[in-house]
Amino acid sequence: MHESEKKIDEYLSNLIIRGDGKFEGDSTRDGVPLAHPFNSATDQGFKASLAELWELSAKPVLDALTLMNPSPEVKPHIWWCPTGFLSFLPLHAAGLYHSNAPLGSKLSDFVISSYTPTLSAILDRSSPLLPPSTPPTLLAIAPSSFGQSYLPRIADELRHIKQVMEGTLTVKTLIGEDAALENNLAHPTESALLLAGNDRLSLAKLMSLKIAHGDLAFLSACPAAKADEQLSDKAFNLSAGMLVSGYRGVITTMWPVKDQTAPQVVRDVYRHLRQFKLDATEAAHALHLAVQTHKERYCAGRR
Repeated sequence: MHESEKKIDEYLSNLIIRGDGKFEGDSTRDGVPLAHPFNSATDQGFKASLAELWELSAKPVLDALTLMNPSPEVKPHIWWCPTGFLSFLPLHAAGLYHSNAPLGSKLSDFVISSYTPTLSAILDRSSPLLPPSTPPTLLAIAPSSFGQSYLPRIADELRHIKQVMEGTLTVKTLIGEDAALENNLAHPTESALLLAGNDRLSLAKLMSLKIAHGDLAFLSACPAAKADEQLSDKAFNLSAGMLVSGYRGVITTMWPVKDQTAPQVVRDVYRHLRQFKLDATEAAHALHLAVQTHKERYCAGRR
């Protein structure tokens, strides 16, 4: 699997290099023009790695659990707890992606996938939340601090969140230098939320907290679920730390997301969460639906 991990990481990292291939509405990250990865020679290697994941990992699990009967209405929810180099691979995307692939040959056709750093994190999640002393609040953080990447579409994300959540809950924002996100891959426990006045809320500090009312954290600004190769057996990163600290659910990115994509996915996730009455246990379902919508929108734009 080590070779597959390298192929996939190289392929997905290419999403942030300059290039000539452009498609309308899907062409930048941090304001930098992007090459369209499906025009590169690495595409076949990427598809081969996802096929290997399907044949060697995902499909055997579905077979063992008798989950090979896809349902368009209700899909079971699987929690993956990978270790070693498997931690670096997108298990949720395992499948056959070549042009003549048969129907029902992708993991997402059968189940909704989530990841967990430990089994105890899932058990803790099943406990009911303590009743809050104040009405529920959504805190939206828009990072843009000194030394951090500029995210030109972050304002779009905030606008979408406010529009979707209007009349449902209070939305508070931290914008610009008031907050940012720092992901330290070499020393993951030093990853941090950068607060006003250069204060840092590190992963180590976050993991020591016991957050009684943390329902859902959505980290869309950077790949907060990615770790360093030398720490492949240590499943802790910023997103995992938020689960350990008490959040019942965390949505985050494993690789860079294009500027134009993130606001659309954020909007659709919150739309679905509102339909689910803001139940954070439905976050994985909401993300699954939002990603499927984006895939359909993206494929339609390429025809």
